Amino acid sequence: VDVMSFGATKNGAMMLEAVVFFDLALAEDFAYRRMRAGQLISKSRYLGAQMVAYLENGLWLENARRANALAQKLAAGLAQVNAVRIPNPVEANEVFAIIPRKLNDRLLASGARFYDWMPDSLGNAIGADEIFVRFVLSFATPETDVERFVALAKG
Repeated sequence: VDVMSFGATKNGAMMLEAVVFFDLALAEDFAYRRMRAGQLISKSRYLGAQMVAYLENGLWLENARRANALAQKLAAGLAQVNAVRIPNPVEANEVFAIIPRKLNDRLLASGARFYDWMPDSLGNAIGADEIFVRFVLSFATPETDVERFVALAKG
């Protein structure tokens, strides 16, 4: 890997992404190219200060660990629900599940919000009476929301 985008926006920062160069020769004209692409923001020192605060005492890791732990908790709870399948290992803050359409409808009717996902990504693993869904957990998701959602799913 020569260059990496380090995104902080979805983990607690405001409009904050950093480009990390592992090969400094590739960064030679980056400031110019960034400006030419319209990515030069006025008062960018405020973004820099935010990045320092985000990284300095491990806030970025704390936020990510919390979101990931909530995803594990949700997956464990959903795995106890009859006819719910978790087809992929939960390795981050997202949980993908195959759930019965009736359960999907009941959860949505109760006010839950989550996403249909791309069923083609699982081939023929999804039955006609099932739906493939995606749940995304955040560092800001209250643990009680996960508990209430699992309780709703269990019926």
